[in-house]
Amino acid sequence: MICRESEASAMMRWVQAIWHRFEKIIRYLFCSIISTVFDVAIVWCLYHLAGVSLVVANTVGVVAGFLISYVLSARQVFETRYDAASFAIFFATFLMGLVCADGLILWTEHLVSPFLPKGWAFLVSKGVSIVGPFFLMYFVRKYAFQKLESKRKGS
Repeated sequence: MICRESEASAMMRWVQAIWHRFEKIIRYLFCSIISTVFDVAIVWCLYHLAGVSLVVANTVGVVAGFLISYVLSARQVFETRYDAASFAIFFATFLMGLVCADGLILWTEHLVSPFLPKGWAFLVSKGVSIVGPFFLMYFVRKYAFQKLESKRKGS
Protein backbone atom coordinates (compact mmCIF):
# COMPACT_ATOMS: atom_id res chain seq x y z
CA MET A 1 0.00 0.00 0.00
CA ILE A 2 2.83 2.40 0.83
CA CYS A 3 4.36 1.83 -2.59
CA ARG A 4 1.12 2.77 -4.35
CA GLU A 5 0.78 5.92 -2.25
CA SER A 6 4.31 7.01 -3.11
CA GLU A 7 3.66 6.24 -6.79
CA ALA A 8 0.47 8.32 -6.64
CA SER A 9 2.34 11.11 -4.87
CA ALA A 10 5.11 11.01 -7.46
CA MET A 11 2.52 11.09 -10.25
CA MET A 12 0.79 14.09 -8.64
CA ARG A 13 4.11 15.96 -8.37
CA TRP A 14 4.80 15.19 -12.04
CA VAL A 15 1.35 16.48 -13.08
CA GLN A 16 1.83 19.63 -10.99
CA ALA A 17 5.26 20.22 -12.53
CA ILE A 18 3.82 19.86 -16.03
CA TRP A 19 0.95 22.20 -15.15
CA HIS A 20 3.26 24.88 -13.76
CA ARG A 21 5.60 24.65 -16.72
CA PHE A 22 2.87 24.75 -19.38
CA GLU A 23 0.00 26.46 -17.53
CA LYS A 24 -0.48 29.29 -20.03
CA ILE A 25 -0.51 27.14 -23.14
CA ILE A 26 -2.80 24.62 -21.42
CA ARG A 27 -5.21 27.44 -20.53
CA TYR A 28 -4.95 28.69 -24.10
CA LEU A 29 -5.70 25.17 -25.30
CA PHE A 30 -8.86 24.98 -23.16
CA CYS A 31 -10.05 28.39 -24.38
CA SER A 32 -9.25 27.35 -27.94
CA ILE A 33 -11.13 24.07 -27.60
CA ILE A 34 -14.27 25.93 -26.52
CA SER A 35 -14.01 28.45 -29.35
CA THR A 36 -13.11 25.70 -31.83
CA VAL A 37 -16.21 23.67 -30.98
CA PHE A 38 -18.32 26.69 -31.94
CA ASP A 39 -16.14 27.35 -34.99
CA VAL A 40 -16.39 23.78 -36.34
CA ALA A 41 -20.13 23.55 -35.67
CA ILE A 42 -20.76 26.78 -37.56
CA VAL A 43 -18.52 25.79 -40.48
CA TRP A 44 -20.05 22.31 -40.70
CA CYS A 45 -23.61 23.66 -40.69
CA LEU A 46 -22.89 26.36 -43.27
CA TYR A 47 -20.89 24.07 -45.54
CA HIS A 48 -22.91 20.85 -45.29
CA LEU A 49 -26.43 22.09 -44.54
CA ALA A 50 -26.58 25.53 -46.11
CA GLY A 51 -24.32 24.85 -49.11
CA VAL A 52 -22.05 27.82 -48.45
CA SER A 53 -18.58 27.63 -50.00
CA LEU A 54 -15.88 26.14 -47.81
CA VAL A 55 -13.82 29.34 -47.52
CA VAL A 56 -16.86 31.53 -46.69
CA ALA A 57 -18.13 28.99 -44.15
CA ASN A 58 -14.66 28.70 -42.63
CA THR A 59 -14.31 32.48 -42.43
CA VAL A 60 -17.64 32.87 -40.60
CA GLY A 61 -16.72 30.08 -38.18
CA VAL A 62 -13.27 31.48 -37.53
CA VAL A 63 -14.66 35.00 -36.85
CA ALA A 64 -17.11 33.58 -34.29
CA GLY A 65 -14.31 31.54 -32.76
CA PHE A 66 -12.09 34.62 -32.61
CA LEU A 67 -14.62 36.60 -30.60
CA ILE A 68 -15.13 33.75 -28.16
CA SER A 69 -11.38 33.21 -27.89
CA TYR A 70 -10.72 36.89 -27.15
CA VAL A 71 -13.27 37.00 -24.35
CA LEU A 72 -11.99 33.77 -22.81
CA SER A 73 -8.23 34.13 -23.16
CA ALA A 74 -7.27 37.81 -23.01
CA ARG A 75 -7.32 37.80 -19.21
CA GLN A 76 -7.09 34.09 -18.41
CA VAL A 77 -4.06 33.38 -20.58
CA PHE A 78 -2.32 36.62 -21.48
CA GLU A 79 -3.25 38.56 -18.32
CA THR A 80 -4.13 41.70 -20.19
CA ARG A 81 -7.08 44.05 -19.99
CA TYR A 82 -9.98 44.28 -22.37
CA ASP A 83 -9.07 47.48 -24.15
CA ALA A 84 -8.32 48.82 -27.62
CA ALA A 85 -4.64 47.85 -27.53
CA SER A 86 -5.26 44.23 -26.51
CA PHE A 87 -8.12 43.91 -28.99
CA ALA A 88 -5.86 45.31 -31.74
CA ILE A 89 -3.21 42.69 -30.97
CA PHE A 90 -5.81 39.94 -30.87
CA PHE A 91 -7.39 41.16 -34.10
CA ALA A 92 -4.09 41.52 -35.98
CA THR A 93 -3.01 38.03 -34.95
CA PHE A 94 -6.49 36.77 -35.78
CA LEU A 95 -6.16 38.08 -39.35
CA MET A 96 -2.78 36.39 -39.64
CA GLY A 97 -4.29 33.15 -38.33
CA LEU A 98 -7.33 33.47 -40.62
CA VAL A 99 -5.18 33.74 -43.74
CA CYS A 100 -3.14 30.80 -42.51
CA ALA A 101 -6.27 28.74 -41.68
CA ASP A 102 -7.97 29.47 -45.01
CA GLY A 103 -4.83 28.60 -46.94
CA LEU A 104 -4.33 25.41 -44.96
CA ILE A 105 -7.96 24.26 -45.29
CA LEU A 106 -7.95 24.76 -49.06
CA TRP A 107 -4.53 23.21 -49.56
CA THR A 108 -5.29 20.22 -47.34
CA GLU A 109 -8.71 19.61 -48.87
CA HIS A 110 -7.15 19.70 -52.32
CA LEU A 111 -4.56 17.13 -51.23
CA VAL A 112 -6.85 14.69 -49.38
CA SER A 113 -10.15 14.93 -51.28
CA PRO A 114 -9.09 12.44 -53.99
CA PHE A 115 -8.48 9.84 -51.27
CA LEU A 116 -11.25 10.48 -48.72
CA PRO A 117 -15.03 10.91 -48.73
CA LYS A 118 -16.16 14.55 -48.62
CA GLY A 119 -16.97 14.49 -44.88
CA TRP A 120 -13.61 13.02 -43.92
CA ALA A 121 -11.75 15.35 -46.26
CA PHE A 122 -13.49 18.25 -44.52
CA LEU A 123 -12.56 16.99 -41.03
CA VAL A 124 -8.92 16.42 -41.93
CA SER A 125 -8.71 19.81 -43.65
CA LYS A 126 -10.38 21.60 -40.77
CA GLY A 127 -8.10 19.86 -38.28
CA VAL A 128 -4.99 21.01 -40.12
CA SER A 129 -6.40 24.54 -40.35
CA ILE A 130 -6.89 24.56 -36.56
CA VAL A 131 -3.61 23.11 -35.34
CA GLY A 132 -1.16 25.20 -37.38
CA PRO A 133 -2.64 28.60 -36.53
CA PHE A 134 -3.11 27.54 -32.86
CA PHE A 135 0.63 27.44 -32.19
CA LEU A 136 1.46 30.36 -34.46
CA MET A 137 -1.07 32.67 -32.79
CA TYR A 138 -0.23 31.56 -29.24
CA PHE A 139 3.46 32.41 -29.56
CA VAL A 140 2.92 35.63 -31.50
CA ARG A 141 0.25 36.77 -29.01
CA LYS A 142 2.40 35.83 -26.04
CA TYR A 143 5.25 37.94 -27.40
CA ALA A 144 2.99 40.87 -28.34
CA PHE A 145 1.19 40.94 -24.98
CA GLN A 146 4.51 40.77 -23.10
CA LYS A 147 5.69 43.79 -25.09
CA LEU A 148 2.39 45.61 -24.45
CA GLU A 149 2.46 44.94 -20.70
CA SER A 150 6.12 45.97 -20.42
CA LYS A 151 5.29 49.19 -22.29
CA ARG A 152 2.37 49.86 -19.94
CA LYS A 153 4.57 49.35 -16.89
CA GLY A 154 7.26 51.60 -18.33
CA SER A 155 4.85 54.45 -19.06
